[in-house]
Amino acid sequence: MQTRHIMPIGMILFGLGSLGVQGCRNKSNHRDARQLQEGFGSADGQNASNQADAKVGSMPARTSCQGLSPYRIVGGQIAAEKSQVTAATIKLIVRNQKYCSATLIGPQHIVTAAHCVADVKDPKDIKIGSGLDGKNQEKLTIDGMKIHPLYVGILADDQGYLEQPIYDVAVLTFQGSLPPDLIPVAIAQTQEIQVGMPVIVSGYGSYGTDDKTRRPLSLVETRLSRVESDLMELQITNGEGRGACYGDSGGPTFIVDPASSCLLLIGSTTGPGRNTDYSCESGGGTLMDLTRYQSWLGCAFKNLNQPLDGLITNTGTAVACDSK
Repeated sequence: MQTRHIMPIGMILFGLGSLGVQGCRNKSNHRDARQLQEGFGSADGQNASNQADAKVGSMPARTSCQGLSPYRIVGGQIAAEKSQVTAATIKLIVRNQKYCSATLIGPQHIVTAAHCVADVKDPKDIKIGSGLDGKNQEKLTIDGMKIHPLYVGILADDQGYLEQPIYDVAVLTFQGSLPPDLIPVAIAQTQEIQVGMPVIVSGYGSYGTDDKTRRPLSLVETRLSRVESDLMELQITNGEGRGACYGDSGGPTFIVDPASSCLLLIGSTTGPGRNTDYSCESGGGTLMDLTRYQSWLGCAFKNLNQPLDGLITNTGTAVACDSK
């Protein structure tokens, strides 16, 4: 079998469609390998369980959501302007040629998909957008970037993704004070994740494979179908037309903390789900399990001179630390 790089459906290039998190109608069962080469990234035509003994650092307080309303599970929708989802979901605009989604996890700290920024040489080529329309935050300037050192692309053969970790994770740091409507979200602990639990997927992606319309920040509620601990990834339920699409790459998947009704981050979108037809309409998705990447996240932010408190310091998994 021939191994090839596949296109994650989360990244949108300007002028192409992107995969949005609204529910989609099933249009095709055709399996198109080209859709996997860049995950769920997008181009914008507008030019623009083995963690039970882990050591836990100073976890962020979960008794409140910093003045935001408690989260209630409802149907797929455009995100509310003042909500936990909108406060933590970021739009990344790369060289005014493509865009992805990302998550704010600290006062100067963003996590996204490696495939969204793997070809970026100068972090200043990435702009930060936020809010329902992804408006550029001109006072926030990206000044640092780290890509997971084991990321080599998203590889597949004729049967789909290779059965090996993808390491599709990257971090960004920025300068500037957060506006009051942007509020970081805490990362959950691995033991808080359970198969079948409801999750919230958000991003700035399109609503279908052929959708070329620039879309607002949207969210959809679905369920977690698999936890792949060896691959350090998560799968959300497919076949229901509810999941991520082009432009949602790097965007967050949340769970709700039952004690506080605050959102907790568990994953970032990489691309189509394993064992699917790789179309947006089939729903589902492959997520990097960020609860298992916290050791590397902490190391990467420290190396960027922006250490982040509250991350688990030992996830119990052998994840390389980039010391460059």
